[in-house]
Amino acid sequence: MFSNNSDKIAFEQIIKTIPCEDEFWRLMELSPKYMERIVSRKPVLEYSQADIINMSKEEYKEKFLKWSNDSADWQLSAYEKFVEWNRNCILEMGEDDRKHLAWLCRRILKWEVINLDMEACCEFGTVGIYFNSLKQLVVYNGR
Repeated sequence: MFSNNSDKIAFEQIIKTIPCEDEFWRLMELSPKYMERIVSRKPVLEYSQADIINMSKEEYKEKFLKWSNDSADWQLSAYEKFVEWNRNCILEMGEDDRKHLAWLCRRILKWEVINLDMEACCEFGTVGIYFNSLKQLVVYNGR
């Protein structure tokens, strides 16, 4: 997996800047279409009103419980899928790229990386990084 101990340390430094679970759910609320591409779509009860009306009470209960359980499983595993996606993106990088990204992440963890919002003329501390569904690095702030 890692060619040497410094590569493993670089990987661990990068992982520390991946959004925590609370930040992940905030990202899901603010931009669900982008985040759901990474963790797959939330289960949807795929029946029209007419289909539901024509179902027996038992059939509806069975379908609703399945959807409810699928939704609960999705919610429990969505963050883990997100972290796994980011781990895989990091591991696909070359060792030199990981070292450079670790350098950036060490500075993010020390609050030494600032984002500038040119429209509002404000600076915001960078909170962390993650990889989007196109495997592009995203640097984000928590404002």
